[in-house]
Amino acid sequence: MYLCWSKIRVRTKLTGLFASLAFSSSLLAGASFDLETNQLNIPLLVIGENTYKATLQETETGEFILQELSALNSIYRSPNPPSANLSESRMTIPQINVVGFSQGFQANLTFDADRDPVAFSLTELSEAPFSYTTRSSRYVIMPDGVGIAIDIFLPPNIEGKPVPTLLKATPYWRAPEIKQPAIAEFLIGDLGLIDPASKEAAFWAEKGYALVVMDVRGRGASGDSAPYPFNKKEIADYGEVITWISQQPWSNGQVGAYGVSYVGSTADWMTTLNNEALVAVSPRFSDYDLYEHVIVPGGIRMTNFVNAWQEEQGFLDNNQLCSLYEAEDASECQMVTEVFGGIKLVDNDHSSVQRDAALNTHKENGKIDELLATIQDKDQPLVAGYPESSLMHLDPSQGKAATETSGTPYFSWAGWLDAGTADGALRRFKHYSNSQQVIIGAWDHGAEQDANPYREKEYPIEESREVQYEMLSEFFDMHMQDETPSPSTHVVKYYTMNENMWKTTEVWPPEDMTATSFYFHAEGELSKAEPKGDGIRSYNIDYTATTGELNRWATQAGTEDVYYGDRQTSDTKLLTYDTAPLNKIVEITGHPEIYLRLSANTDDLAIYAYLEDVAPDGSVTYITEGQLRAMHRKVRDDLPLAGYGVQHSYLTEDKQALIPDEVVMMAFTLQPTSVRINKGHKIRIAIAGHDDGNFERVPAEGNPTVTFYHDEAQPSYLVLPMQEIEEVVQP
Repeated sequence: MYLCWSKIRVRTKLTGLFASLAFSSSLLAGASFDLETNQLNIPLLVIGENTYKATLQETETGEFILQELSALNSIYRSPNPPSANLSESRMTIPQINVVGFSQGFQANLTFDADRDPVAFSLTELSEAPFSYTTRSSRYVIMPDGVGIAIDIFLPPNIEGKPVPTLLKATPYWRAPEIKQPAIAEFLIGDLGLIDPASKEAAFWAEKGYALVVMDVRGRGASGDSAPYPFNKKEIADYGEVITWISQQPWSNGQVGAYGVSYVGSTADWMTTLNNEALVAVSPRFSDYDLYEHVIVPGGIRMTNFVNAWQEEQGFLDNNQLCSLYEAEDASECQMVTEVFGGIKLVDNDHSSVQRDAALNTHKENGKIDELLATIQDKDQPLVAGYPESSLMHLDPSQGKAATETSGTPYFSWAGWLDAGTADGALRRFKHYSNSQQVIIGAWDHGAEQDANPYREKEYPIEESREVQYEMLSEFFDMHMQDETPSPSTHVVKYYTMNENMWKTTEVWPPEDMTATSFYFHAEGELSKAEPKGDGIRSYNIDYTATTGELNRWATQAGTEDVYYGDRQTSDTKLLTYDTAPLNKIVEITGHPEIYLRLSANTDDLAIYAYLEDVAPDGSVTYITEGQLRAMHRKVRDDLPLAGYGVQHSYLTEDKQALIPDEVVMMAFTLQPTSVRINKGHKIRIAIAGHDDGNFERVPAEGNPTVTFYHDEAQPSYLVLPMQEIEEVVQP
């Protein structure tokens, strides 16, 4: 689940806001060039009856880039940071956009010999940037009388020319009420972060689409309560809204759906309704299996994500603005409420009667952390007495037959380091006959950050937001705009880390990968050679071991990046097995599997296995991981819609307690990956019994010792889908 608000935090202290906006009446009062920061600061500009301030940054080439030009009633930002050389003591900024104005502007600044500004002009451009024409909101009434709040964005010149519509269904507010847009943008930095629909609508309008964004039942300004996510009433509402859209005079009857995380999952669920008006979907970074891919991976309940999800969702459901924006005291809270109004009202609800009534019903919403507090099994209901509330019933796969009947084409996105989204996209690819394009990159949740572990922290993403939306547009155009029906396709486009190459395949894993076994040895070796005789290694579980705060699981709660750093020190708390230095380049693409024979002095425990790359200098790069709780170790090869590799049901009936000191096999599949490991490096498996701060402790008390067996008769081993590559010597 993507907690959209967790990345939206006030970037400037609220207490200093109004002081910074307290302008005097001089033309260029106090303008100066800061030699330490190389910034040109213009605290006051008077243009007509308005006052402004500007900040510009000098680059190494002697050019200036406009960082901000703001006013009390508007904020100007350049769409592409413009620059100009000051050799003639003049700077022209070709185009800047003005919040609140449809036209663009050109700015001109003139400087004296000391680079202090002496004149400023702002000229209106004749050509206006493209935007949507109208934004309206209303309630769509469901068969049971509940009102679902929607925002409708229509492109210009739509009269007599119906258009296709894209739909987003969200539990995280379709939009906030913004009382003072200029100050809100000053605080947030980009209003598109808290009102993304406004930006997306302008993009889609230019492409010839209407956009509808809905608050799902029990969330935002929509009525009723939400006892748990993706309940039957919520899902049925998607179909009602799709039908309503298709019947509007501005609609050509075709609806597509897309979104990230929960919003992406709603698009996936929509296909199970077999609504003829739904013609294409793009679930991006959606959690196909809530139990296995994000909430209880390997049967081990996540703690940090679940708690963060409830905290943010609780703030939203209860319209708790000051908590949402992390106001630290009463004065900051007052400022927040002067700028923001909470959940966006529906048109004609001027006194907020309807919204307040909806908020009152939201008090009955199920609290996610409490619903999941005791969950161990996939078929365990979240709400007592309601078996349909179990996590196994909250996956879109439950409607696979209807989805295939609908024939709805998919454009699925996932990240190698984004929880289990890649495995989810690949499972759907494996089992669904629908036309599917799958794209998997080295991304965080939502593809906002590059998460390639071979790159430094906060490395700029190569596929910009603009590029991603152009790809979405091409997909929807094929199915909603083109006159010729698009042929069915079934292809995965994936990124190989450390090779930094995009590849495509029609089968998974790719045909050039071979399942290769590596055996664990008592001396800590990982080798293709099978062990001889008996051998054991003991490990006292270190419950301080952790993957940190910026891992693949935390990204679903909105952390800024996925970054493990050098795992060399972290691995000292784990049990490690290394190959010898590789004599060839190795590519691993697919789902690694691990088979461990072990015993322990406890009736339950958790095992984590990390696949890593050890460089010649000893530095360690995280690649992927898998985990399994011992009581869910039973292997099932008869599961419907089974994934890749070793499979477990996680059902109550299949649970098996450990018998202390009895040897058992724990086999499980790691999250899929695609990576190239260089010649001279080592492949490592690092084994842990806990990931502190991220997963629940198993067992809750005690400090078990685990013994791993490396017998000739029944060895422990790793299976890698891989190929060895000869190094090409350039002439």
